[in-house]
Amino acid sequence: MKFFRTLAKLPLFITLLVTFLILTGTAVYGRNTVYAEYQLDPVMEPLLTLVFRGIGDQVYPWGAKQSEDELEVAAILAKTQSGQTDDLHQVSGNSAGQENQADEEPEEEKKSIWNMDGWRSRKDKRSGKAQSISSAGSSVSGGGVSSNGGVSANEAGAAGAESLWERIDQETPGENETQEEQQEETGPVSLDIPATSQNVVVGAADYGNIDWNYLFPADTVFEHDTEGIFAPNGVYYDLQQVDDYYFQDALFIGDSRTQGLYVYSTMKNLTSFLAKDSISVYNIFSRTMPFCQMGAEIGQQTLLDTLKQKSYRKVYVSVGVNELGMSASDYFARYRELIQIVREFQPDAIIYIQAIMHVTEAYTKKNAVYNNYNIVQRNLALASLANGRDIFFIDMNSSVCDENGNVLADISYDGVHLKASAYERWHEFLKQNAVVRTPEDWIRPQPQPEENPETSAEAGAEEDSDTQETSDTQEASGTQEASGTQESENNGGQT
Repeated sequence: MKFFRTLAKLPLFITLLVTFLILTGTAVYGRNTVYAEYQLDPVMEPLLTLVFRGIGDQVYPWGAKQSEDELEVAAILAKTQSGQTDDLHQVSGNSAGQENQADEEPEEEKKSIWNMDGWRSRKDKRSGKAQSISSAGSSVSGGGVSSNGGVSANEAGAAGAESLWERIDQETPGENETQEEQQEETGPVSLDIPATSQNVVVGAADYGNIDWNYLFPADTVFEHDTEGIFAPNGVYYDLQQVDDYYFQDALFIGDSRTQGLYVYSTMKNLTSFLAKDSISVYNIFSRTMPFCQMGAEIGQQTLLDTLKQKSYRKVYVSVGVNELGMSASDYFARYRELIQIVREFQPDAIIYIQAIMHVTEAYTKKNAVYNNYNIVQRNLALASLANGRDIFFIDMNSSVCDENGNVLADISYDGVHLKASAYERWHEFLKQNAVVRTPEDWIRPQPQPEENPETSAEAGAEEDSDTQETSDTQEASGTQEASGTQESENNGGQT
């Protein structure tokens, strides 16, 4: 009784305690529903912060009202699923003389399958053998492989890093099966995108602190489409080097990392950006974001408004770090829908799916969810959406990571974001990994012809001669006019 009498004398404490419990209960109730889009570090932030974030975004425990853009997106996706929309099944960007082979595909096609049973974690297998996974042209070998500068599984094993994936290829042809027989079986569509049309997925070390609840379920299957916007059709374009003129008709969409690319790199004055911190696949259609074009901040816009107002030749998408604490399968499904919407409003654009940037070693070791193991698995899934003709997967982690797939500690200030000086690494990577389908994809100023010094001297002399001749003519004309005036005065002004 003495305890309760003491509490009765502390009304403020009681009020705060009850409020804390109510808000925490509300956050727990809405964690996987109305607050599902919010990233939360359970070590650094209490659950009740979700409620306050929601209030700031006008998201309440009883649900958030869908915006007009979200309703429009839902309608488009519904039509797409029911087969009523043809725009999402266009093949764009083919060079002159190249035909769309998708129209010639047979009705039944064999599909390339990604099965998570084939991505078994090698948690209990610490051999140094190089393992690789390949689908849609993306591959990862052991601890951190990149054709642009990574490490083999043998090297990773020697460094104490654990191999990440083991592949079971369900589509391996028989030893006696010829290429012609495979062609006859699968039709004209090639599901093997050339290595020159994609980046290798950069792997990462496993430090044994993975929360398996945030990975794809073991029975997850990703089927490579044989029709529609994600389907390879035999028309492939190689990644190549370009210059900064390439980006003048591009749009970069993303979260705080893309925002950093705008603020701190020299790309600020080269292209257009629509980016904001905390943007994810869960809120990208409901939030307004700063739209910046050639260094000028135009104002706050939604993604749909931006996609509708202008045609872009390239669209770069980079979201994913804010969704690491969400269901991997749901994230992938929503990301796929995002690419469908971009294609709906930008039918002729090259779409670049940018890999989720890794984090530093210190950050990945202390976090069971926001770590590079989780990131690599999701990047492998994103790579399956590339088709090698107008949707491309590019992985910039090769330009910022060490041999174990960790972002270099000295180029990140918080383990997640790059320092200002490091964003040029990303910029340079983009220039080295671009696609040019037609001359319209890369329009550069025409070089001015060089002048011959002798020709220039002759032209100058001729110009001086013409000037002198004009001066002499004007002087003679003036003298004649004055003479005529004097004669008129002598005759009494009569003319």
